[in-house]
Amino acid sequence: MYNSKLFATLLLAAMMLSCDQIRAGVDDIQSDSNAAEYTKLNMFLPSLEIDEDVPATKVEAIVASKTQFVWTESDMVGIFPTSGSQLYFSMANGVGTSSASFDGGGWALIRTADYFSYYPFVPDFYINKDAIPLTYMGQEQTGNANPDRVDVGKYCYMVAKGEFNPTSQALEFNYKKLGVLFRFKLPVDAGSYESLTIEIDDNLIAYEGTFKAINIDAKINDQKYTNKMTLSLKNISFDKPETLVAFMMLPPFNILNKQMTLSLVKSDGTVVKASCFGKDYQADKVYGYLSELSVYAMNAEMNANGGTTQLVINASDEYYPYEVSTDVDWITLQSSPTSGSTSINMTVGENTGEVERVGYVTVSRNKAYNNTTIKLQDKVKIVQSPSAGLTVGLEDWEKSDIDYGGVAQ
Repeated sequence: MYNSKLFATLLLAAMMLSCDQIRAGVDDIQSDSNAAEYTKLNMFLPSLEIDEDVPATKVEAIVASKTQFVWTESDMVGIFPTSGSQLYFSMANGVGTSSASFDGGGWALIRTADYFSYYPFVPDFYINKDAIPLTYMGQEQTGNANPDRVDVGKYCYMVAKGEFNPTSQALEFNYKKLGVLFRFKLPVDAGSYESLTIEIDDNLIAYEGTFKAINIDAKINDQKYTNKMTLSLKNISFDKPETLVAFMMLPPFNILNKQMTLSLVKSDGTVVKASCFGKDYQADKVYGYLSELSVYAMNAEMNANGGTTQLVINASDEYYPYEVSTDVDWITLQSSPTSGSTSINMTVGENTGEVERVGYVTVSRNKAYNNTTIKLQDKVKIVQSPSAGLTVGLEDWEKSDIDYGGVAQ
């Protein structure tokens, strides 16, 4: 829908990141400080502070306190006067940097009006400045640990009011972001991965809505809510155990001291489960998560005869403790490891019943954050088919309402 593309560059491996001010310059005909029009336009993108979730055993893995956004060639920003239709400014130079110039073409900004800016630009000259559309659906990531998410800008909604700076003789816009940037780091094993879904217990995530460009309240209005969001993954494949890194842009929401469940889908349909500690997610921040565990069953769908399958646990630390349990008596764990990456043999008994049955194997761990401890639970679903030994008697056949189109002889 939008032509704008802003992408985030996160420098990893214990490097401190900075967010430079993004400036857009427009040179008009006049340059006198008493001119009737603004001759210089500066735009400032705020630093995004990172709230990093790193276990105490991995303090050396702490990376970054800030993140840096840079501009791409097709970027445009929309500008509204106090009254009237929007104007737009497009990229002039500075592609790939955090300091870029935008060209307003023939647009002139007179000093007697107030101006408001928003991003990403919506190419509708008569768009309602009090109801600019917003959506977080349809996000994609190509490649693992890819900081150059060129589609992130489509979801990086932000607003600003222009303020004249007499020192710089410029109209300046200090943007506020409406959304939250998430970075998930998950230990996984070999294979190709196609999607990542985050899920919470309640419908608290606004996947659609509107925002006001002119009031600068940095809030989302007319929300439609869901309890899960999915990121499509492309060209993410490993030939050995690795850490999968994924980025998602989401609205603010509050699940403080609750669990967020992560589901990774592999190309063969296997669902890998992980989880993290929920927080009160605030706009204009980056939340970095390192999940200590990811788990899945080698075969999560069993026939009526039962048999043996394996529970695979991938851990980021060989000493990180956990417990494994099952909620049904027809699944038996052949061993009970308490830490590290491993595979557990599980025996599934015969299903002699006439209905499908479902059981869960749970990997539990205690997670401490800000003097609070909660129990995170990664649940793997095991589904077993019913017995096939069903018979239909002649009496049942004769009582059927089905017309088979035949004639009895």
